[in-house]
Parts: sequence; structure tokens; C-alpha cells
Amino acid sequence: MAGSGLLTPKKLWSVLGLLTLILAGAFVLGLALGSVRVPVFQVLMGKESDPTFRAILWELRLPRVILAGLVGWSLSVGGVVFQ
Repeated sequence: MAGSGLLTPKKLWSVLGLLTLILAGAFVLGLALGSVRVPVFQVLMGKESDPTFRAILWELRLPRVILAGLVGWSLSVGGVVFQ
């Protein structure tokens, strides 16, 4: 039966690719958004010389984004365990 809803390897890789893109976008948005506009890609590539931007990105926003990811991961693992 065509279109039976089975998860084929092609569908699985498509879904995983889409979710990876969404995760990467959320990561970049988490680094970029805030009360101060920081040129994220310039700071990550080392092209921005302002130490304030580097401090905001590396000491404030990056730990926040990583912690949010770890909290989400731990909540999902907890949900799987309770299932």
C-alpha cells in the first residue's frame, strides 16, 4: 500500500536533516538575539575585534544556549525513561 505511513530510511534521513537544520537555526538565533546586537559569525570567525562582543557571545550567550540544549535533552531523556 503506497503512502502507508511507514518510516522508510529516506523519510527518516529527511526528518533528521530537517530537525538538524531547525536545531542549528535555534542555536544561531539563541546566540544572535539579545539586548545587544552581536555580529555572531564575525565573532565566531575571529574577524570582530571588539572585546565586548566577544565577551557577550562567549561568556553569556554561548553558555546559555548550551545549558538550554542540555536541559531540553535531559527532559527528553526523562520522558523516555518514564514511558
